Formats: sequence, structure tokens, C-alpha cells
Amino acid sequence: MVKIVVGELSVMIVLLALSVQAETLHLTLDDAIEMALSDGADIISKEVELTQSKADYLSGLGGVFLPTINTSLSFRRQWGTSYSFGDFNYYGGVDYVPGYQGEVYNSVMFNGDSGVSNTYTYSANLTQPLVSPSAMFAYLSARSSYRASRLKYEDATAGVIIGICDAYFGVLKAGHILEASKRAYELSKKHLEYAQRLYEMEGVSQIDVLKAQVQLSEAEIDLIEAEGALKRAMMNLNDTLGKPVETELILEEVPIEIEDYEYEECLEVMNEVKRYEEMYKSEDASALYASLAGWSMHLPSLYGNFSYYWNNERFTTENWGRNDGYYIGLTLSLNLFDGLSTEAGIMRARASRRLSKNYADRAKELAEMALRNAYISYEEAKKKLEVTMNMLETARMELNLAERRYELGAGSIMELTEAQAQYLSSVSQNENAKYSLLTSEMELKRAMGIEVR
Repeated sequence: MVKIVVGELSVMIVLLALSVQAETLHLTLDDAIEMALSDGADIISKEVELTQSKADYLSGLGGVFLPTINTSLSFRRQWGTSYSFGDFNYYGGVDYVPGYQGEVYNSVMFNGDSGVSNTYTYSANLTQPLVSPSAMFAYLSARSSYRASRLKYEDATAGVIIGICDAYFGVLKAGHILEASKRAYELSKKHLEYAQRLYEMEGVSQIDVLKAQVQLSEAEIDLIEAEGALKRAMMNLNDTLGKPVETELILEEVPIEIEDYEYEECLEVMNEVKRYEEMYKSEDASALYASLAGWSMHLPSLYGNFSYYWNNERFTTENWGRNDGYYIGLTLSLNLFDGLSTEAGIMRARASRRLSKNYADRAKELAEMALRNAYISYEEAKKKLEVTMNMLETARMELNLAERRYELGAGSIMELTEAQAQYLSSVSQNENAKYSLLTSEMELKRAMGIEVR
């Protein structure tokens, strides 16, 4: 593998912020990446999705293999009056005497008993799933979904790294173009002064002075645009890092290394890692198990139960064994009708399965297509950099030559203006090509499923 180093790490670019009282950050590219991965809004959202998927997986795991245990302690206090009613015979105001034929009165007997009663009740229950098809398929679906979420998180992390690198490179690129614009502006001022001196000595016509003034105005416009581009790039980087937009940045330059990748080698690495293929297949498996979980809701489930209970008028351990008991049993549960919620779940799962199965069937094809696109982009960026490097060197030589010719009186202001414009264009194209190469290489590594740094 061939490497050509274009830049050096010792180069430092100081980028002044919009406020002189702003916080100052000295950043390397690795520092920016770590900040984005720890505090970036994009990565936080992906971490939340991964955590939710893991929670579903753990919930499904517990629903299949682990028992549910609960305990309760209750107290009941009852007070009031109890009544009993009955009939008795009362004869003429005297006690009943056998043979006595006096007047008989039917009356009601009333007995009242008022008081307070307390009852303490303690219970402990354990339920263990023994056979539950719906819970098992739900667990398998959550497990596959969690695996897909982990792979998505890895891919999202790569995307966040590429995004922060692109913002970082944008600031460096804007800084380089600003430096070139400043140089062009200073040269234009020098050219105008020189043209004015020649005009005073009648060495050139007034039109040359006017052209030099136009050249200076164009250079000033380019400088203003370059300053605005740098401020916007700085704001974008600060926003990506989650920092105030007025933060002052001191960025370290990044070396450009041109590496030769062979497509077959990249394809071999991708087939070994299988990130995207496994991601698509895991999503399809999750949808399949979710559909089966819905269908299996119509199947019976078997649970084992153990319960222990105790109650007494006083909460004491004295004579505890006389007031307690337990039972062991089995529960067979069958869902007969739940208001069409099961059918609705099956319908949703089947629709999701159609889409995931399509991606799973084309997983290898889609992964290879993404890799080929990334490889083509990298080769294109590499060739562009080689061309723009040569073009920049030629434009620099042409500008120097045009300046000397103009100073010697052999060249025109128009020739000098064209050379300067070509030089600025070459600088801009070279900067774009340099950092496009870095981002395209990261995209290629992402397509292979390996670390992008």
C-alpha cells in the first residue's frame, strides 16, 4: 500500500472567532471526534435507541426464563355492631307454664354485640413460565432487534465521525482559502501602486490603472467572501461540537495520505466483517419472530405457581405456624378473545416483515453496491487531488511569471489579473480535493464495516 504525505502535523491554523471574549479551544482532529462522540446530539439519540432496544431484550429474556416474585403485607381493621334476630313466645306477661292457656304474644328478640377486630395478612407468590410460545418468540424478536441496533449504532458512530471530520476539514479549507485571498489582495494593492507609478512616468496608459483598480476590487470581494466562509465553517464546527458559536478555535492541520486500495481487497474485508449483511438479516429475523409471537398468542401457556400466606389478629411471630399455609399449582392460560388486538399486532408484524425480508434478500447486493460507490468516490477524489496539485503548482509559477513580466513592462495588467484569478481558483480546487479525499476514504472504510479513523 503506497502512502504519499501531503501535509505536516506541525502546521497550525489560528482561527479567530467573532467575539474577543470567547472561550478558546485548542483542538486536534482526535479531540473533536471524542467531543462529538461524548456530547454530540446525533450520537446521544443513537445511544437512546440502543438502550431502549437493550431494555426490550432484557424484558423479553426475563419473561421467558425468569420467575416473577411478589410479596404483600396488609392490615384490616373492622369495627361496628352485629345483630341477631329471632322469635320467642310470651304468654300473658308471665313465663310459659305447660298447660296454661293464656294470651300468646309473638315478638322479636334483639341481641347486640359491638366491638373492633384486626386482621394482619402476609403473602408471597412466585410464578415461573414453563411453556409460553408467545413470550419465547417475543424474546427472540427482541434479541434480533438488539443485535441490529448494535450494528446500527456502530454505523451511526462512523457517520458521526465522518460528519465531525467534514466540519473540521471545512474550517481548515476555509482558512487556507482565506490565506490565499489575503495574499491576492495584498498583491492587487501592490499592482495598483505600481501601475500608478508607471502612469505618472507615462510608462502605461490610464486604462492600466483602471484595470488594476478593478483587480483590487475583485480581490477585496474574494477576501470578504473568504472571511464569511470561514466564519460560517467555524459556526458549523462549534454547533456540531455543541459549543457556543462564538468560541475561538485553534485547529491543528491534518496530513493528507494517499493510499492505494484494491477493490477486491475491500470486498474481502467487507465479506469478513458483514456488518450491513448481518444488520439487514437481524432486522428480518426480528420481524419474523414478532409475527410468530402474534400468531402464538392463540396458543396456550403453562405457568407454575407457588404461594405462601399467613394471617392473624396480631402481627407477631408467636404461634406463626398455626396461622399460615401454602399451595403449589399449575396454571394453563389460553387467550380466547382480546378485542382484535392480537390480529392488529399480527397485521403490523406482517407488513414490517415484507420490507425487512426484501432488504435481507438483497443484503449482500446492497452492501456490495454501497462499497462500490464508496470505492469509485475514493478513486475519483484521489485522481482529483493529483490533478489539482499539479494545477496549483502550475498556477503558482504562472502568477510569479506574470508578476515579473508586468514589473519589467513585458506583460499587461490583464495577463496578471488572469494569472491571479487562476491561482485563487487552483487553491480552492486543491483544498476541496484534499479534504474530499479524506472524507471519501472514511466513507470507504465505513462501507467495509471497519473503524473509520
